[in-house]
Amino acid sequence: MASKVLEHPFDLTKVRLQAQVLDSTKQFSGPIDCLTKTWKNEGIRGPYRGSPAPVIGAMAENASLFLCYNQLQALIQTSSNHPVGQPLSLGQLAIAAGGAGAVASFLLTPIEHVKCKLQVQMLSAGVLAVSGGNTPEIRKLKGPFSILTSVVCTNGVRGLWLGQTGALLRESGGSAAWFTMN
Repeated sequence: MASKVLEHPFDLTKVRLQAQVLDSTKQFSGPIDCLTKTWKNEGIRGPYRGSPAPVIGAMAENASLFLCYNQLQALIQTSSNHPVGQPLSLGQLAIAAGGAGAVASFLLTPIEHVKCKLQVQMLSAGVLAVSGGNTPEIRKLKGPFSILTSVVCTNGVRGLWLGQTGALLRESGGSAAWFTMN
C-alpha cells in the first residue's frame, strides 16, 4: 500500500505523457512539467487520480500469483511423477511462475485499463473549465464504474482486455524471472 502511495504520481505522469501523443497539441514538456501542472490544476487529489485501481490490482495480482504458482507447482509435480518433497528444477519453477503470471494478467488488464482511463480523463477536452478568475475548476469526472460501463457499452466485454497481449508478456515473463530468482 505504501509503495502505491509513493509510486502512483509517477505512474500517472508516465500514462499522461504517453497519452498526450494522441492529442494535436502537446500539454506537457516533460515529467516535471506534468507533475507541476497536475498539482496546480487538480490539487492534492490530482497526482493520485485512479489510485484505488492499482491497490485493488496489487491485491488481485498477489492473490492469483501465489495461488496459481502453488497449484501449478503441484500439477507439474504430479504430472511429471516428481518425487514428493524433492524441489522442482529451475525450468519447472519458471513454467509454474510463468503460468501464474499469465493467469494474473487476465485479472490485471481490466483493472489497469480503468486506471489509465481515470488518469487521462483530465486531459480530455472540456474537463477543466475556467471559473470567474483564471483558476481551473474541475467538473464532475467519471468514476471507475462508469468507465467500466462505458468500455463495455462501446467495445463489449472484450474491450476490457484491450492490451492483454502486453500484460500477458509482462506478467508471465516477469513472474518467471521473479520466482526463479528468489
